[in-house]
Amino acid sequence: MNREKAMELTSPPKRFFLTAGSAEGYTPLNAFDAALINAGVGDLNLVKLSSILPPGCEHHDPFDLAAGTLTPVAYSSLTSHLTGEVIAAAVACALPEDPAQPGVIMEYSARGSAENAEAIARDMAAHAFS
Repeated sequence: MNREKAMELTSPPKRFFLTAGSAEGYTPLNAFDAALINAGVGDLNLVKLSSILPPGCEHHDPFDLAAGTLTPVAYSSLTSHLTGEVIAAAVACALPEDPAQPGVIMEYSARGSAENAEAIARDMAAHAFS
């Protein structure tokens, strides 16, 4: 692989978007895959990362990527085998005032409401800069 192609694969993202999905499935993996489809990212090759947004990375509305694209992601997920159990997963981003500094993405999942999961993820993101 030439250096230019290697740089394409390892260069930090310049923009990001947030999305969400939920689903049920025959197995936890089927449910997870269906949730990815529901979130609009089911045809991408997701590469899970730790939770750092590169300096200068900008938030955008969701945008299309070609099917099969290697896509860096930070995500939270949770599955349950109990019918009727309320579960939730959330992510929250925090961007620094100085765009030359990195931002963070915090992930959280638990039994309970989406509102509670979101509040905890937001609090975690806020504390990342304190």
